[in-house]
Amino acid sequence: MSLDALLELTGTLDYEEYGFLNVEHVAASDAAVTLVVRIWPGSQDGTSQFWEVICANPLRYRLTPGEVHGYLSLLEDHPLVWEHTDPTLTLGLKGKPDDAPATVGALADKHYVVTQGWIPVERYLPLSRNYYGGLSGLLAGGHGFVATGPERIVRAYANVLETHGAGTYFLPRITNEQRTGVVSTLGDAALRVLMVNGHFVVGREFSARLLGEDTAATIPLHSVVALTEPVPDKGLRRGQVGTVVDQAAWQVDRDIFEVELNDGDGRVYARAALSAHQLLVLHHSPRAAA
Repeated sequence: MSLDALLELTGTLDYEEYGFLNVEHVAASDAAVTLVVRIWPGSQDGTSQFWEVICANPLRYRLTPGEVHGYLSLLEDHPLVWEHTDPTLTLGLKGKPDDAPATVGALADKHYVVTQGWIPVERYLPLSRNYYGGLSGLLAGGHGFVATGPERIVRAYANVLETHGAGTYFLPRITNEQRTGVVSTLGDAALRVLMVNGHFVVGREFSARLLGEDTAATIPLHSVVALTEPVPDKGLRRGQVGTVVDQAAWQVDRDIFEVELNDGDGRVYARAALSAHQLLVLHHSPRAAA
């Protein structure tokens, strides 16, 4: 099964309503980023799947093991990709804006909108650098270089400056091959970003394979459960209610669940590792109980 199959799995209506995934393991090097994800597709049998996803020769990544809510997506047109595909442009200032501090704020706002919050604003805008009083001082002086970065981002800055009355100009564009001195050996392979919420990997070579299904794991995380028998060493009685908050690592002991026991106000008063046979999943809708 391929990466397309994995992406399709997280795009179903069942997954949207009931599913989620957990990043079980991450191994990263300059040669490859490998992650193992465990996915609950949201099907009624509660079966989870383990997938291995590999990005060879990654350019950038941010991955942390743990539970993730959201969809896996593979995108070509994204700010994290622009940093590696757009020509580099340098923006110069010729003339003061009407209000330098207000222009700084507008530049920061535009940066956030254009980059969708994925790139720190100071990556390209010298907001707090001390020379000439930072960016505000540079704008008040009416000359100098404002930013160097991906063309789409820098042109957005230029539009802001011109809207606020400043003149602008650009130095000649520099292609990525000129900037890095590296010619891609991957031909026409598109640069893409694999992402889910705040996790991402930027690269060209992605692959995925299904490692297997966990038929023993019939209780999804966050299920409300009741004890089917007393647990004397924990002082727990049959029928007490809690929530599944964790599960043993995917390699072994897959029917052991961490359960938090809650009182009527939702306060946790105990936590215990319990086997699946000690738990009864409680359902609150006809669909879930079917």
